Amino acid sequence: MKALPVPIKLLATACLAVLFTLAMASCLNPAPEAEPPPTATAMPASPTAASAPPTAAPAPPTAALAPPIATPAPITATTVAPAGSSPAHSQPAPKAGTPTPTAIPIPEPDIVSADRQALIALYNATDGPNWYAQDNWLSANPARDWFGVYTEYDRVVGLYLRSNNLSGNIPPEIGNLTNLGSLYLQRNNLSGSIPPEIGNLTNLEALYIDGNNLSGSIPPEIGNLTNLDRLEITENNLTGSIPPEIGNLTNLTHLLIAFNNLSGSIPSEIGNLANLDELNLAVNNLSGNIPPEIYDLTNLGSLSIEYNDLSGNISPKIGNLTNLRTLYVYGNNLSGGIPPEISNLTNLAYLSLGGNNLSGNISPEIYNLTNLEALYIGGNNMSSNISPEIGNLTNLEWLRIEGNNMSGSIPPEIGNLTNLEWLYIDGLSGSIPPEIGNLTNLEWLRIEGNNLSGNIPPEIGNLTDLDWLHIEGDNLSGSIPPEIGNLTGLWELHIEGDNLSGNIPLEIGNLISLPELSIEGANLSGNIPLEIGNLIMLDMLSLGVDNLNGCLPSHLAHIFIQNDAGLPLCGESTATPMPQPAATGAPSHAHANADTERETLIALYNAMNGQSWYFQDNWLTDLPVGDWHGVKTRDGRVVELSLYNNLSGSIPPEIGNLSNLRALSLYSNNLSGSIPPEIGNLSNLMELDLSSNNLSGSIPPEIGDLSNLQLLWLEGNNLSGCLPSSMMSALGSFDDAVPFCD
Repeated sequence: MKALPVPIKLLATACLAVLFTLAMASCLNPAPEAEPPPTATAMPASPTAASAPPTAAPAPPTAALAPPIATPAPITATTVAPAGSSPAHSQPAPKAGTPTPTAIPIPEPDIVSADRQALIALYNATDGPNWYAQDNWLSANPARDWFGVYTEYDRVVGLYLRSNNLSGNIPPEIGNLTNLGSLYLQRNNLSGSIPPEIGNLTNLEALYIDGNNLSGSIPPEIGNLTNLDRLEITENNLTGSIPPEIGNLTNLTHLLIAFNNLSGSIPSEIGNLANLDELNLAVNNLSGNIPPEIYDLTNLGSLSIEYNDLSGNISPKIGNLTNLRTLYVYGNNLSGGIPPEISNLTNLAYLSLGGNNLSGNISPEIYNLTNLEALYIGGNNMSSNISPEIGNLTNLEWLRIEGNNMSGSIPPEIGNLTNLEWLYIDGLSGSIPPEIGNLTNLEWLRIEGNNLSGNIPPEIGNLTDLDWLHIEGDNLSGSIPPEIGNLTGLWELHIEGDNLSGNIPLEIGNLISLPELSIEGANLSGNIPLEIGNLIMLDMLSLGVDNLNGCLPSHLAHIFIQNDAGLPLCGESTATPMPQPAATGAPSHAHANADTERETLIALYNAMNGQSWYFQDNWLTDLPVGDWHGVKTRDGRVVELSLYNNLSGSIPPEIGNLSNLRALSLYSNNLSGSIPPEIGNLSNLMELDLSSNNLSGSIPPEIGDLSNLQLLWLEGNNLSGCLPSSMMSALGSFDDAVPFCD
């Protein structure tokens, strides 16, 4: 063979060396076998692609079931999730210089299986086949594809089943979801007790199980959840006491255990929760004093302990809580005076001290709380005058000082409170100041007092936004001002005064939206104005006047009338007794009498689990039904039923027997089942609020028979269907979530 030139020889030698190296590498590291195509759970080819955190936490799949905006997001912004863990978890491209993680944790198969088995146990224990949404549950799909389930690295980290018709018990297997960070089970029909295994969820940051029918006590194991930021177990039937272990949850910012049947004292360990912004223990049976440790929670923004049996004084240490925006202690047995240190709470917007046994003078320091929007100190034994300094509270929208032993007159400075929407004052003397006419934002005005004197000021006619006007005083004198006819939006007008004189003004006929009119005055006289016939919305007329003449327009025959003067309908003989007809479409008085209504209320009590209501005062007793909690009557007939009261079960068809009912409010309970079609019998109904329950089924078309209905609220349920289009023009207020039929 001919020798190669030197350069080519050197090149050939180098190539042989490379081939030899590759051959040796092949022997030491054999080529891998072909891999199958990646599945939905396969890891990315390059770990760098998963290294950037997600830009935002995923939202629950359905907007209607999304947790409130203020609640923690299901996955924190610092979480690193692998590609394919959930469609909502896709990651952005990494920024330059992003370090590549050395490893991505892969859970053991048995742990992933335990999570899956816990979900299956939850489904079976809570009647999964009847959930409203159950997409992919019990399927072979990865758990992240199951409705309401969120995962990271195939571990369950979020469970969102709010308002999804879960019933039955929370199974103990829930404690196996040890990576769970958020658990939302509120607004369902869960019953039984909270399993102690809940204490295994030590990664939990948000726990919501409010609005169910849970019973039993709060397990002390709840104290293991030291990462909790928010705990809500409101609106259940929990009993026993608040466990002292609650004090271990030092990361809590929101603690809400309201609307239950808890008893005992508030544990002093609550004082350990230095990060609390909101503490709500309202509507329980808690007793004893307010523990002094509560006054050390200087980060508190909201403190609600109303409707309990707490006693003792309000400590001067209340002044330490300078971040408070809301303070509600209404409806306890607190005594003593209002400490002047309350003036330190300069951020207060809402202050409710009513319904206690507080005594002494109203602390003048209260009038320094210029950020107040609502002030309620009624229902106590306060004895001082209302100071002219009340005019400093120019941000007030809500003021109630009734039910005390107050004396003195209404100061003219009340006219400075031009933002007021609600004003209720009683027990005072003197006249009604004309400055009351400055309060042009008022919607509700009630001024009562046996010692009120003087005239009703004509400036009352400036209050054109009023819905309710009650002016009652034994010593009021003068005539009813004709300016009353300016208040064309009124729903209720009550004017009572033994010394009122003169005629009923013709301008009363301008109040064409008025359903309820009551005028009493022994010295009123003259003819009944025919203009009263203009009140086409009227369904109740009470005239406690002895000296009226004339007759009532005959087309008012269909309404309920109480008439001390015995005036006949026009066209009838004056010797004919005044009829007392029932409302159109309702049974006659002979059949739909008070006994029938009592039986109807008893049926409601039994159908809606009355023995578990928060308030059952006088129910099922022999007292008049008007003395039963939440029931209002007119002349022995039920005209209002308002029960925000832990109702459960269904609305019985007997509801249709309450033919004089004008307002039915059953909102924020645990009612289930459908709206009975008999609701359409309530032809006098003006307000219907069934919102925030668990009602389901179609909206009955009979709801369109409620021709007098002006307010309708059905939101926060699982209803289907639509409202009759004929209601569109009549309704003054309704929730947009319910459509009108085409």
